[in-house]
Amino acid sequence: MGRPKGRFTVAKSFTLDIQTAAWMEKQCLKRKIKASALLVEIIEKHRIALKREPKEVPTRFCVGCLNDTPRTPELSCTECGKHDNALVEIIKRQS
Repeated sequence: MGRPKGRFTVAKSFTLDIQTAAWMEKQCLKRKIKASALLVEIIEKHRIALKREPKEVPTRFCVGCLNDTPRTPELSCTECGKHDNALVEIIKRQS
């Protein structure tokens, strides 16, 4: 009776447009699952996809390349490999 032990649920209402609600109803009937289970599945797939996305690498001006290029964690240019000591000092001062 009630929720299984150890299961946490949150009740929250939200608004969907009519097309989305109709699509959800079709999916739930076709797959024989509740709307909440469908939403959890969709959100989990999206969350996992976001984790896999590469993080944006900041670019800095490189004196060797004369261009804005991405840096390694050691602050070396990924194009020419030149290590920027001035950039290291600036970042140290900001910390």
